[in-house]
Formats: sequence, structure tokens, C-alpha cells
Amino acid sequence: SPRIAAALVSFPLLTAIFDAIGIFGGYVTGSLLLGISRGIYFSRVESSVLMSDVTGGFVKAVVFAAVVVTICCYQGYMTHPRREGFGAKGVSLSTPSAVVISCVLVLIFDYVLTSFLL
Repeated sequence: SPRIAAALVSFPLLTAIFDAIGIFGGYVTGSLLLGISRGIYFSRVESSVLMSDVTGGFVKAVVFAAVVVTICCYQGYMTHPRREGFGAKGVSLSTPSAVVISCVLVLIFDYVLTSFLL
């Protein structure tokens, strides 16, 4: 449960940080490279970004945290009874399996959540 709690806190926190970095990167690109004034950029960002977009992103972050942590903890817990090997070899087999399963499930859950949030 500490890993689940940590993921449920860190995934939305990282989402907020990366959203802010994305807005700042857009500002730097727009103002320094394209010559758009700062006021125009931030007024367009304010008018374009809806609160439903932000809450949808945080809902997805929480769901992805639950999916990733559940899959990775399960794969880690079930490393020792693997037929292919145990110990370091079992870990080396469980890690890519956990990553691939997590990535596929994140894509599936992203599709489903986007369908519901629209």
C-alpha cells in the first residue's frame, strides 16, 4: 500500500509539473522564436484551456497510477515462482514484462477514459 499511495500522489504531481513546463515551453517558443507577445500568448492559453481538460488530465493520472503500480507490484511479487528462472534472472524477466503490460494497459485505459471524458 505505500507504493500505491506514493504513485497516487506522485503521478498527479508530475502531471501538474509537466503541464506547467509545457505552458512555459510554449511561451518560450512563441515569444522568442515566433515573436508573439507575452500578453497574447497567455490570453490565448487562458481562453483555450478549459477546466474539464485539466480535471480530465488529473483523473487519467490517478487511473494510470493505479494501473501501473498494480501491474508492477504483481509482476514483482510473482517473480519467485516463474518457471523461466528465479533470483536475478527472474527479476530480469519480470521487469520488461511489467513495463510492456503497463504500457499496453495505459494505452487501453487512455482510450476508454478519453471516450468517457469527452
